[in-house]
Amino acid sequence: MAVTEVMAIAEFGLQYQKMRVDAATFNIAQANTVQTGKAPFALQTVVNQTSFNGEVFDKDNLQLQQLQVSEKKQYRPEHPAADVQGFVRVADVDMAAQMVVLSDATRAYEANVKAFNNQMNMTLKALEIGK
Repeated sequence: MAVTEVMAIAEFGLQYQKMRVDAATFNIAQANTVQTGKAPFALQTVVNQTSFNGEVFDKDNLQLQQLQVSEKKQYRPEHPAADVQGFVRVADVDMAAQMVVLSDATRAYEANVKAFNNQMNMTLKALEIGK
């Protein structure tokens, strides 16, 4: 495997994990957001459409996908968006699942940084040997 391929794979991993962290933090922020309009709640997830057949990974194959989630009602009669009965609508976000995604993506990002740095160090050492 060529040096550039290893670097490209690590770079792809960094981009993928960063998008997962961003999506999870967006979803966590949505958990307590009151819905005022009629649009359904949508959470984000990252879709990877890269094939694993030996070709270099392309960051353009990463896409954010919107997932429709149900709503839950909270009794908050003081809120301006409350209905006649005093309920507001918020997204039914599974906070534990989103925290697991956030933790997993953060650790995978760190692993990709280490792989990238190790490859850089090995390349520099190889160049020093060649002197």
